[in-house]
Amino acid sequence: MEELFNKCELCPRKCMVNRNIGEIGYCRASNKMKIGGYHLHMWEEPVITGDKGSGTIFFSYCNLRCVYCQNYDISFNCIGEEITVNRLADIMIELQDMGALNINLVTPSHYIPLIRDSIIIAKDSGLIIPIIYNTSGYDRVESLKLLEGLIDIYLPDFKYYNDKLGKYSNISNYFETASLALKEMYRQTGKAIFDDRGIMKKGMIIRCFCQVINIVKIFCHVCRDQFRIILRPAAYLLILVSSKQIGHQKADHYNWKETAEDKIYK
Repeated sequence: MEELFNKCELCPRKCMVNRNIGEIGYCRASNKMKIGGYHLHMWEEPVITGDKGSGTIFFSYCNLRCVYCQNYDISFNCIGEEITVNRLADIMIELQDMGALNINLVTPSHYIPLIRDSIIIAKDSGLIIPIIYNTSGYDRVESLKLLEGLIDIYLPDFKYYNDKLGKYSNISNYFETASLALKEMYRQTGKAIFDDRGIMKKGMIIRCFCQVINIVKIFCHVCRDQFRIILRPAAYLLILVSSKQIGHQKADHYNWKETAEDKIYK
């Protein structure tokens, strides 16, 4: 599926560059995967971390520029190493052998064709734990459809209910774009399924970011109403509202105010 890089429109920015010949779009990724690292992550959402950890793989580059980015060195400075499709499949198996409860693909949108091939190889090689697509929510529906049947859990952000707030990520059409993406994610996974330990096996978790407007209760009410519209008639939806740390110095340019709210589950 590398031909999709010939005129790249994998994400909603639709840069239309040819990544196969070295042209670079907004995300700055080439046609080769680059990861910042992988490990058992003990601090993800409890329903996917459990007591053994989530097998997290951090992909370099990003199609957003969030001033509060937690993975600044990976997403902005693009630190990492290039890997092949087969190597990514091996990493998934390695994490499973380490006891990971799932494979957690962080910021994967710009590598979907390669990740898809890796998942198929890994499953053929014995991968049986759930696969998580951990994303900013700024995804293109057509690209998500390439992953149908391969992703067990979608873990999208829902950053902004108002496109004016998109300035914090250098984007102007976040709400509408993310709304369509969330609909597609829910269509693929359906009702959430948990095992007898309370660990999610299938479904969708939505992260909402409180610090943008600082008033958590109001934000929760806004998101509740918006999700009823976006995902109607959803049979089940798990919503997580979390605060994030300020990522880098650009936050000062926007007079960013960090909140200290704990995670709230709805």
